[in-house]
Amino acid sequence: LPARKTGVQAVIFGNTGGDPRAGVANFSTRASRLLAAEGIAALRFDFAGLGESEGRDIHVYETDRTGEMRAAAALLAERGFGEIATAGVCTGGFHAVRAVVEDSGISRAVAINAWLIWEPGRELDRAAHIESMRSVYLRAPVQARKWVRVAREAFHTLVLSRLAGLQRTFFPRPAAQAAHAQFVRAAARNARIHIVAGAMDRSLEGLEHFGARGRWLARQKGVSIAILPELDHALTTKKSQTEAVKELLSFIRTSQSVADPATGRSHTSSAEIGFRYKGTAGVAAMPEVRSDT
Repeated sequence: LPARKTGVQAVIFGNTGGDPRAGVANFSTRASRLLAAEGIAALRFDFAGLGESEGRDIHVYETDRTGEMRAAAALLAERGFGEIATAGVCTGGFHAVRAVVEDSGISRAVAINAWLIWEPGRELDRAAHIESMRSVYLRAPVQARKWVRVAREAFHTLVLSRLAGLQRTFFPRPAAQAAHAQFVRAAARNARIHIVAGAMDRSLEGLEHFGARGRWLARQKGVSIAILPELDHALTTKKSQTEAVKELLSFIRTSQSVADPATGRSHTSSAEIGFRYKGTAGVAAMPEVRSDT
């Protein structure tokens, strides 16, 4: 919690995959402390069956977490926080968005490197998931052969992504059709959803359910998409964490409720809607924070 309560904003963080609530490389812990320093409350908790929470026979995607998100929001509301957003990385981002589109009472979400659609029964590609979490190229010295390989893999990913996108456009799957309808209904409720993805992240393939690079989705009211060139999947590097926190803070600040002087009623600011490819200039470093599990 902030040292002094100066507002009503709060963020709920769910688990990243099967990792505990601290997040991979302690991202959720660090982000929570930085948010608190900005006067924004943050709640991290383990989903049932993960970390220190009891439960078993869970699936990182298919186990419904909407009720748990709703309970976390109710806890914050009891403490006077009325403007609540969900946020998460990978599967945590998936469940953050689900909590909004399924009308759980939460109207804002930030999803980082997250698949937005999961078809029940689909096999988890663990090898590809582990590979996507590697950040050796972001940490390694500039070496021509490594960056040539990065460029080749990026081109390969782009081609496959576009081919998959064409298939999904002409032969949409039932899960994608249902998701389209849910996002339309969420827009009608004035929900706000911000999607952040690394330029080489495999989650971009999931955006192709919504047109090239998710452009149909970006045109929906209240939805914004940011593609960041050096964001690694699980936010293992300090640079990736800094970029992600900046996106989160910007979203919270621009989506806060403001009063209408004519009616006295509050509404949500709609800045930063749409598609954005962001460069790397002007990135402030994330300070070192004590580890907390």
